[in-house]
Amino acid sequence: MYLRTFFVGTVALLLAVFPFITASKAMDETQLHNAAKQNDASLVTRLLAEGAEIDAHNSSGATALLIASRTNAVEAARVLIESGADVNAKDNILDSPYLYAGARCHLEILRMTLTHGADLKSTNHYGGTALIR
Repeated sequence: MYLRTFFVGTVALLLAVFPFITASKAMDETQLHNAAKQNDASLVTRLLAEGAEIDAHNSSGATALLIASRTNAVEAARVLIESGADVNAKDNILDSPYLYAGARCHLEILRMTLTHGADLKSTNHYGGTALIR
């Protein structure tokens, strides 16, 4: 009986808290982060024109450009880079758009970061450079 009560109580607590957990995660990223993730270059352009902070970090430290790099969202990355996004901005685990694109062989984004000031001496949390891969 005690175990059943504990289980039901635990499930009820999780169901009560779950919406807040997912809501806080959703609020963590800006519209610019989400547009970059979706590779919506026209929305990225519009948000930047409306004053969105190009290098805003979410709670994991990722910028919109890093998110675009992770999803290989080439068009969104192009708009962000050409608009001045920092190709060397690191997240909480020391990944940057340049490092991530190199590690994942996202060659178009890697080329763009290289032509827009990538720090070739930059290393990730493992101490590796983007060109190791």
